[in-house]
Amino acid sequence: MEEKLEEKLKEERQNREREIEKMKAQFIELMKEAIKGSQEASTVNNRVLKLLVLQFDQQYDPNTQPISRSRLSSSGGSNNDRPGPSSKLDEVPPISRSQSLDSLHSDDSVTKIGGSSQFR
Repeated sequence: MEEKLEEKLKEERQNREREIEKMKAQFIELMKEAIKGSQEASTVNNRVLKLLVLQFDQQYDPNTQPISRSRLSSSGGSNNDRPGPSSKLDEVPPISRSQSLDSLHSDDSVTKIGGSSQFR
Protein backbone atom coordinates (compact mmCIF):
# COMPACT_ATOMS: atom_id res chain seq x y z
CA MET A 1 0.00 0.00 0.00
CA GLU A 2 2.81 2.39 0.90
CA GLU A 3 4.56 1.66 -2.38
CA LYS A 4 1.44 2.61 -4.35
CA LEU A 5 1.10 5.81 -2.36
CA GLU A 6 4.77 6.72 -2.88
CA GLU A 7 4.49 5.91 -6.58
CA LYS A 8 1.37 8.03 -6.89
CA LEU A 9 3.03 10.94 -5.06
CA LYS A 10 6.09 10.64 -7.30
CA GLU A 11 3.88 10.65 -10.40
CA GLU A 12 1.96 13.71 -9.17
CA ARG A 13 5.23 15.52 -8.43
CA GLN A 14 6.50 14.75 -11.94
CA ASN A 15 3.22 15.96 -13.45
CA ARG A 16 3.46 19.20 -11.49
CA GLU A 17 7.07 19.68 -12.56
CA ARG A 18 6.05 19.19 -16.21
CA GLU A 19 3.21 21.69 -15.78
CA ILE A 20 5.60 24.19 -14.22
CA GLU A 21 8.05 23.74 -17.11
CA LYS A 22 5.23 24.25 -19.63
CA MET A 23 4.11 27.38 -17.79
CA LYS A 24 7.68 28.69 -17.74
CA ALA A 25 7.99 28.12 -21.49
CA GLN A 26 4.66 29.86 -22.12
CA PHE A 27 5.72 32.77 -19.91
CA ILE A 28 9.01 33.10 -21.77
CA GLU A 29 7.19 33.10 -25.12
CA LEU A 30 4.74 35.73 -23.89
CA MET A 31 7.62 37.90 -22.66
CA LYS A 32 9.40 37.54 -26.02
CA GLU A 33 6.22 38.59 -27.82
CA ALA A 34 5.75 41.54 -25.46
CA ILE A 35 9.33 42.68 -26.02
CA LYS A 36 8.98 42.29 -29.77
CA GLY A 37 5.70 44.23 -29.70
CA SER A 38 7.31 46.92 -27.59
CA GLN A 39 10.20 47.25 -30.04
CA GLU A 40 7.79 47.43 -32.98
CA ALA A 41 5.72 50.05 -31.15
CA SER A 42 8.89 52.00 -30.44
CA THR A 43 9.80 51.96 -34.14
CA VAL A 44 6.31 53.15 -35.06
CA ASN A 45 6.47 55.85 -32.38
CA ASN A 46 9.82 57.04 -33.71
CA ARG A 47 8.40 57.30 -37.24
CA VAL A 48 5.36 59.20 -35.98
CA LEU A 49 7.59 61.57 -34.03
CA LYS A 50 9.73 62.18 -37.12
CA LEU A 51 6.62 62.98 -39.13
CA LEU A 52 5.30 65.34 -36.47
CA VAL A 53 8.62 67.14 -36.19
CA LEU A 54 8.85 67.43 -39.95
CA GLN A 55 5.30 68.72 -40.20
CA PHE A 56 6.01 71.27 -37.47
CA ASP A 57 9.26 72.35 -39.12
CA GLN A 58 7.64 72.71 -42.52
CA GLN A 59 4.78 74.69 -41.04
CA TYR A 60 7.01 77.15 -39.21
CA ASP A 61 10.19 77.04 -41.32
CA PRO A 62 9.54 77.32 -45.07
CA ASN A 63 13.21 76.47 -45.79
CA THR A 64 12.80 72.92 -44.46
CA GLN A 65 13.28 70.31 -47.15
CA PRO A 66 10.73 67.48 -47.45
CA ILE A 67 11.84 64.15 -46.03
CA SER A 68 11.89 61.05 -48.22
CA ARG A 69 10.15 57.83 -47.22
CA SER A 70 13.48 55.99 -47.19
CA ARG A 71 14.96 58.44 -44.69
CA LEU A 72 11.78 58.27 -42.63
CA SER A 73 11.82 54.48 -42.40
CA SER A 74 15.54 54.13 -41.79
CA SER A 75 16.41 53.38 -38.22
CA GLY A 76 19.24 54.97 -36.32
CA GLY A 77 21.59 57.35 -38.05
CA SER A 78 22.58 60.79 -36.96
CA ASN A 79 20.39 63.82 -36.73
CA ASN A 80 22.95 65.87 -38.64
CA ASP A 81 21.61 64.73 -42.01
CA ARG A 82 18.06 65.98 -41.53
CA PRO A 83 16.57 69.29 -40.62
CA GLY A 84 14.67 69.40 -37.39
CA PRO A 85 14.66 70.54 -33.84
CA SER A 86 18.12 69.16 -33.18
CA SER A 87 19.58 71.74 -35.54
CA LYS A 88 17.65 74.52 -33.81
CA LEU A 89 18.25 73.56 -30.17
CA ASP A 90 21.34 75.76 -30.01
CA GLU A 91 19.12 78.74 -30.78
CA VAL A 92 16.88 78.17 -27.74
CA PRO A 93 18.21 80.04 -24.71
CA PRO A 94 18.31 77.98 -21.53
CA ILE A 95 16.04 79.03 -18.68
CA SER A 96 17.17 79.36 -15.11
CA ARG A 97 16.17 76.93 -12.39
CA SER A 98 14.01 79.57 -10.72
CA GLN A 99 12.14 80.25 -13.98
CA SER A 100 11.58 76.53 -14.38
CA LEU A 101 10.33 76.17 -10.80
CA ASP A 102 8.10 79.24 -11.15
CA SER A 103 6.29 77.52 -14.01
CA LEU A 104 5.33 74.70 -11.66
CA HIS A 105 3.54 77.11 -9.33
CA SER A 106 1.83 79.35 -11.84
CA ASP A 107 -1.82 80.27 -11.31
CA ASP A 108 -3.90 79.86 -14.48
CA SER A 109 -6.27 82.63 -13.46
CA VAL A 110 -3.55 85.27 -13.16
CA THR A 111 -1.14 86.37 -15.87
CA LYS A 112 1.87 88.40 -14.80
CA ILE A 113 2.76 91.12 -17.27
CA GLY A 114 5.73 93.33 -16.49
CA GLY A 115 5.63 92.50 -12.79
CA SER A 116 1.95 93.35 -12.31
CA SER A 117 -0.83 90.78 -12.17
CA GLN A 118 -3.68 90.80 -14.64
CA PHE A 119 -6.77 88.61 -14.25
CA ARG A 120 -8.05 86.78 -17.29
